[in-house]
Amino acid sequence: TVKKIVDANFTNYEISRKLIANQLQVDGTIISKAFKAEFAIGFSDYLIEKRIEKACELLTTTDMPLATVAERVGYQNYLSFKRASSHAIVDSGNAKNWRVDFIHDDFNLIFDFINL
Repeated sequence: TVKKIVDANFTNYEISRKLIANQLQVDGTIISKAFKAEFAIGFSDYLIEKRIEKACELLTTTDMPLATVAERVGYQNYLSFKRASSHAIVDSGNAKNWRVDFIHDDFNLIFDFINL
């Protein structure tokens, strides 16, 4: 149920474990433990993964600027997106160059963002 809620609402920047816990009338800790036990990934990490996956899709299929992509995948602004995606940043050169490696099952997608 929690996974379905996240999958349907991950683009909403207000989605959170606390919001879902309130919606389901359960403690947030219970959600975290149950989610990790069932899916072998933490709630927050799963949410970030969903958003990065969608961002990668948008960046390959549209000409949207990064700020727009960030908003479309559930971040209030580009800086929030950049900070949250630090989990997915594998190789960083300097402040103007960074690479996002996203691996999801057999899906391997690599993006180089130059001159941000």
